[in-house]
Amino acid sequence: MSVLSSAAQKIVEKQLVESKLLTEEKLNEIKEKAKSDSTPLFSLLLKEELVTNEELTKIIASANNVPYVNLSTARVDPEILKLLSKDIAQQYMAVPLGEMNNKLVIAMLDADNIQAVDFLSNKIGRALKVYSASEEGIRSVLKQYALELDEQIPDSFNDEQENQNDSDEKKGSQKKTNDKKATIKTIVQDSPISKALSTILEFAAKNRASDIHIEPLEKELKIRARIDGVLREIMKLPKSTEAPLVSRI
Repeated sequence: MSVLSSAAQKIVEKQLVESKLLTEEKLNEIKEKAKSDSTPLFSLLLKEELVTNEELTKIIASANNVPYVNLSTARVDPEILKLLSKDIAQQYMAVPLGEMNNKLVIAMLDADNIQAVDFLSNKIGRALKVYSASEEGIRSVLKQYALELDEQIPDSFNDEQENQNDSDEKKGSQKKTNDKKATIKTIVQDSPISKALSTILEFAAKNRASDIHIEPLEKELKIRARIDGVLREIMKLPKSTEAPLVSRI
């Protein structure tokens, strides 16, 4: 949450009363308690559940003349998320949301931090339109980075795919049959297939996916999940994982 000047804090206090979230008497009471406990006023308001984080964030944004956005139910295009790495997004508590007037829209916890905004603009290589958002809202978008599940695929899958490609050029159909049987057998030994399936199911459960689609293509296996009625690609696996994955299921 932004650090406010004394003038801005007075504006926030006034708006809390004017919006009827607090009475003047209750505000004064909480201010006295915050002073005696050496606790920040806004932290105490949230702790006492007198206001929600969204309500407070919206009012603070208004006091700082920064536009506010509620991200609690926002769904961001995976291609937009790719414009800012998850590590940077977590470090600066800033997430990309979409395009507006040739600018990239960014929601930040500390939206009036000019240095952070300049850094992100240079990092992305785009002019930014910055909005203020609550910590909960930003974290809800950060969870959507889980759509990039390819990063969680065990490295052995990639090695297996390379080996499989070399093998296909040199070995006959009988050898392929033996390899397939051997691959399926590794499932019993808790191979990376088990880890991949667990990752897929865990992601689907966390994001409340209604169904999972496993689509065998010519050279790969495409995994998609239906989230909020939209079928989204969440992972690609080597073609060689098709038989063991289906067998595991």
